[in-house]
Amino acid sequence: MDSSAALTPLVYQYYQNSLVLGSEQAKRIASVAKENNIWLLLGLSEEDHGTLYMAQWLISNTGETVGVRRKLKPSHVERTLFGESDGSSLKTFTTELGVIGALCCWEHIQPLTRYIMYAQHEQIHIASWPSFSLYRDITAALSPEVNIALLRPMQ
Repeated sequence: MDSSAALTPLVYQYYQNSLVLGSEQAKRIASVAKENNIWLLLGLSEEDHGTLYMAQWLISNTGETVGVRRKLKPSHVERTLFGESDGSSLKTFTTELGVIGALCCWEHIQPLTRYIMYAQHEQIHIASWPSFSLYRDITAALSPEVNIALLRPMQ
């Protein structure tokens, strides 16, 4: 399966397994955070009104969903499956741990998305990225070294 088109038969199953905020599955995840007294930031496929989004949910140690954010613009082949965010979720969340923010993948190389997080006094940044180590032999543009360089603060 060298082509994303080869995965087309799996799209419906992927859609069916995407999480819905407030669903029983989402409540189960939140209960795990509460039972174990841990904070979670999940990178996930979220389904909302028929559209899939590349999303991040911040769940507190009390099981409360503190924040939801969606990737602004899916990259490359992601556009065949995921919708675009309207930008309203590009914000930080004030918690007992500090001001938490998150971005997804290539949002980290877009100066304005990073600036928005800095301007909101982000103290803890959680970066969701694919495992670039999987692509080491495919392209240098997706190497772990590039990943680390992209996460450095802007100067």
